[in-house]
Amino acid sequence: MTLAMALLLAVQDPDLAKVAGLQQKLHAVVEKVKPGYVFFGNGSGVCISPDGWALTNFHVSGDRNGQRVRMTGGKQFLADIVGFDPLGDIALCKLRDAKDLPFCELGDSDALQVGQHVIAVGNPFLLGNGSWEPTITFGIVSALHRYMDNPGYFDAIQTDAQINPGNSGGPLITLDGKVVGING
Repeated sequence: MTLAMALLLAVQDPDLAKVAGLQQKLHAVVEKVKPGYVFFGNGSGVCISPDGWALTNFHVSGDRNGQRVRMTGGKQFLADIVGFDPLGDIALCKLRDAKDLPFCELGDSDALQVGQHVIAVGNPFLLGNGSWEPTITFGIVSALHRYMDNPGYFDAIQTDAQINPGNSGGPLITLDGKVVGING
């Protein structure tokens, strides 16, 4: 959208201009974070460093080393599990022989506010397998500090961004492009 179009929209309908601005910002964030997404066998993950450190859920990765994963676009790596917490459902992985990878920065989940816009990146129902393109869903933070006994999610972020089977392990991202949670 050009500046002239944005100004014309603002004069004609300020709410429409806000929506157009949000849509433009969302598109920019998606283009920034999508390359750092990691396809795990039955779920999702996110690369958090250029040398291949990645996060996912433990229920996605288990404790198996040498899993084949793919980045957006299809580039393959073998992933080794470096650390995990089954109770917290989180796993830290290292992609073998990785360098200069696209990645997503970690953000501060303590700074989140109810009503704040977020995006969830994932592979619902494994529909991205083959094209190696993740999906993006948009929503707000619905609640903070939620607890759930089974599975054991403690101090979780609740969002209305659509999350389906296969999204587990993917990142929850703020509109400044930072990872603030791992989808479960």
